[in-house]
Amino acid sequence: MPISIIKKLFGTEDKKLDKGVHNNIIKNTAKKIFSPYGLKQKGHSRSFIYDNNWWIILVEFQPSGWGRGTYLNVGCNWLLYERDSFAYDYGYRQKGFIEFENESQFTKECIKLANLALNKVKECNKVFPNIKQIYKHVIKDIDNNNIWGTYYAAVLSGLVGDKERASTCFNIIKEYKAQWDWEIAVKKASKKL
Repeated sequence: MPISIIKKLFGTEDKKLDKGVHNNIIKNTAKKIFSPYGLKQKGHSRSFIYDNNWWIILVEFQPSGWGRGTYLNVGCNWLLYERDSFAYDYGYRQKGFIEFENESQFTKECIKLANLALNKVKECNKVFPNIKQIYKHVIKDIDNNNIWGTYYAAVLSGLVGDKERASTCFNIIKEYKAQWDWEIAVKKASKKL
């Protein structure tokens, strides 16, 4: 029988262990490592944002429904489509689930995760120093069966002055067979543009 079950059965489990201690370790460690680089915590969450004006980088210490610990997600959102939530337009999962075992172990893991995240943020800023680099990235990955890729290619093409490509991409979206509500919304947004 596992030690944790024996401790629970016989009442020797550490009653002082705060169930949210792992959240505090994540947030405090990330704040300490990120604040000199301009990443801001989103409210009281386990998410941190690096703001590049019209695009952002999100660092998310994603919780799990089945255990205490975290996943690490880092990625960019181009902010070229109005929505109520964040979408990863570039990047996403950086590290699988790291489980909280004890404070010492988890603090060390969080330091590693925060430093990995910070390096990914720096990498994104280096890869995408300006709108033209994002445009080059997006058009290289255009897939006519992917409405998001085509939408971003259309908008970015217009922003960098490539009117021909913008027109072509908007026409592809116009002919796209939308089935889901979000696809219909993307088609409406592109029609306005």
